[in-house]
Amino acid sequence: MINYFLFGLGNPGKRHLNTRHNAGYKFISYFFRTCEFKPKGFNFLFAQKEFFIGILPLIFMNENGKIIVDLKNFSSFDLKNLIIFLDDLNLPFGAIRFRKKGSDGGHKGLRSCIYYAQTDEIMRLRIGIGFNYDIPAEIYVLQEFSEDELFFLEKKVFPYIEEGIEKFLKEGMIDKFENYINNFNREGLKPRQKE
Repeated sequence: MINYFLFGLGNPGKRHLNTRHNAGYKFISYFFRTCEFKPKGFNFLFAQKEFFIGILPLIFMNENGKIIVDLKNFSSFDLKNLIIFLDDLNLPFGAIRFRKKGSDGGHKGLRSCIYYAQTDEIMRLRIGIGFNYDIPAEIYVLQEFSEDELFFLEKKVFPYIEEGIEKFLKEGMIDKFENYINNFNREGLKPRQKE
């Protein structure tokens, strides 16, 4: 069986936990919510759930890529089995997109990962955080999600991604996982009100 490394980009600490920039970090925290994260060196925390290893950074976003170098200490690590989860302000809030490779799209955390991996052939799942053109991007991404946005992520977006991981990644079916994730957006663009 393949061990997938699921790496949630973000900034460490409570101050950053609910910020838009930590959307990837929040998903990994959600997916491994029943597991205990343990420190591995000084740069990251990890948890294991069946065939999946969750990675959360202890270093700031712009240096998250350094962790890829450290992951090589895991005997089961292969860059081909790494999936990075990150925020994307170019996607509408709540939209998600999976790609097997590509540019950093202006995201400095992903840029750092590509730099340290020395390749842009890294799978990534982007979580849309929307954008407010009245606010500079570097300020917008460090703002916290609203209560309704968090509710939508945790009740709609994250469970959908989790289901895709359980249905397809567990069996190593990357192409089906890609199709499943990219089909979400037809209905996932607007936050829903609490029931």
